[in-house]
Amino acid sequence: MNKTQRLIALILTLNSRKKYTVKQLAEELNVSRRTMLRDLQELGELGIPLYSEMGSHGGYQVLKERTLPPIAFTENEAIALFFACQSLQNYRQLPFESESRSALNKFFNYLPRDTQQRISELQSKLLFWVPPHDYDTPYLRQLLNAALDRQALSVTYASENASKQRDIQPMGLYSMNGIWYCPSIDCDTGKVLTLRAERFRNVEPSQRTYQRDRLDKLTVKDFILWEDETEEALPLEVALTARGVLRCRSDLWLSQGLTIEEDGSGHIVRQIRPSFLPWAATFFLSLSKDAVVQQPDALLQLMKSHIEELQSLYMKEN
Repeated sequence: MNKTQRLIALILTLNSRKKYTVKQLAEELNVSRRTMLRDLQELGELGIPLYSEMGSHGGYQVLKERTLPPIAFTENEAIALFFACQSLQNYRQLPFESESRSALNKFFNYLPRDTQQRISELQSKLLFWVPPHDYDTPYLRQLLNAALDRQALSVTYASENASKQRDIQPMGLYSMNGIWYCPSIDCDTGKVLTLRAERFRNVEPSQRTYQRDRLDKLTVKDFILWEDETEEALPLEVALTARGVLRCRSDLWLSQGLTIEEDGSGHIVRQIRPSFLPWAATFFLSLSKDAVVQQPDALLQLMKSHIEELQSLYMKEN
């Protein structure tokens, strides 16, 4: 192999194991010890963060983080990758926030001048918008790493009612409408919980584990809008005006049971879990006359209770 191919192979080799001696590297790439020393020196001059340790137990290794070899991109591939990374920039926080910004700046600065100009022009024409939320989510990386490492966590979680200590097994992270969610399994009850990342107040490792064999077969996609099978579902039926249809189509969960008529009106027929009822009552009341809930009775009673509370609040004499 030529020198360029050999240097790339050397980077991949150094990335594949924690430590190598010069002799091992020379044998791996079928070169002399002197050639290997020159190659290692050249990698260092190119900016590859190598660390060497002298002595019988010494060797070479990549310092802190592994470095990828050069990759050739076409102009359109480079633009696509740039905007894929930039699409995350409107999030207040990311699991790999500093790394994504560093990678974006590094990638842009190494592009040819005309490609940089093309990207600058596209930035004024193309935007991946994420609704801004003024939430702090300082534990995103810990939650994601726990999911990757199958590590249970002991957390303090602030629900709408109170803060609670619990042990959970995070399954991953997903974002919807700019809000981060962490689907998790409660180690005590075995129930699936969809937890909002900004409500975690403390996160620490736990010694608890929960059905590792079962969890390894699942991905975070299996938990999006997860409906707890321990709850008995209720039939949900809602009649909608055309304007009500437009509102419900924008909601992923409701749109799955939506049927639209030729005149633009429609209706929702699907199952709803009791734990969803407070959210459903607030949502359908916000649609006013554009949504008429027909069942379940529990939802109707909850909506009537909300109306009575509002009436009592706003009909008081000044």
